[in-house]
Amino acid sequence: MKKLITTGLLFFTLVGCNTYQEVESDETTRTITTEQAGHLQINKTIKRPVLFRAADPLNAELLGVSPAGINSQLEHTDLVKEKLNGEFITPGDTDKVKKLNPDLIVTYAPDEYSSEYGEIAPTIEMRYITSAFSPYKKRIYLTHFYYLGVILNKEEEAKTIADDFLEKIPKLRRELNEQVTDKNAAVILEENNKYYLRPEFTSYGTEAVFDILGFKQPKYIKRILESDDSKVYVDEDYSSAELDYLFVATEDLDNKEKQAQLAKAFNIDDTKIIYIDMYNFRPNDLQSIEYQTKTIIDKLNNK
Repeated sequence: MKKLITTGLLFFTLVGCNTYQEVESDETTRTITTEQAGHLQINKTIKRPVLFRAADPLNAELLGVSPAGINSQLEHTDLVKEKLNGEFITPGDTDKVKKLNPDLIVTYAPDEYSSEYGEIAPTIEMRYITSAFSPYKKRIYLTHFYYLGVILNKEEEAKTIADDFLEKIPKLRRELNEQVTDKNAAVILEENNKYYLRPEFTSYGTEAVFDILGFKQPKYIKRILESDDSKVYVDEDYSSAELDYLFVATEDLDNKEKQAQLAKAFNIDDTKIIYIDMYNFRPNDLQSIEYQTKTIIDKLNNK
């Protein structure tokens, strides 16, 4: 694997100006800029990527690239099972990664195993942030779809698909029977019988709720998220959030006792608590976000 970092390149990479751009290519290879590796040489045609980030496998499929390896966290995700044939891999299982003979590995940052992956194939660590130079502004999920397009040598395809997705947003919003852009909502994730508030653009349905459908995240919730503790304590009073809807990402989709606890804590009618499957709402690739949006629309329209 060929790497080169220079002081100037590192500076521009950190501020996001030249990150994920092709700087040169020949018949078989390309050199791109990355955050962690500076200049990185990769194959011009990527055929067997191993993708550890939740957003990447289905985004790669949308760009016409089938991943050879997929993070095992997505093993119970319906769209992944339906559309992909790659092997599920637990992060750090380098023996299994080697057997897949990948030509590229893309993972999250920081990743304690990235140096080990780098001995197998060119490896890119990606922080889930946007950039002031991104054409998609605050929409981190679209920025990273575009970044993946650059990495896979599918930049023009990525631009076209992202633009088409932006055109879908008002159409999807109009499928709702009610106007919700003036309504307050929060998204919480249940893990190990504990609840955690989710910021905007952090998967588990947040893109569908706050961006595509246009619910507002109230300032009360934003203040909690800015603190060191995003945990929701069901014996506390969150009525100041003045929620119209509460979306709960969980694997326990029909627990009336928990529903009653949350309704009391947020001072909200239990019919306004919308349960969503945590496995299907975990990834925030474009296909999953559209699926999640349509699922929520169906739930709201049929309440």
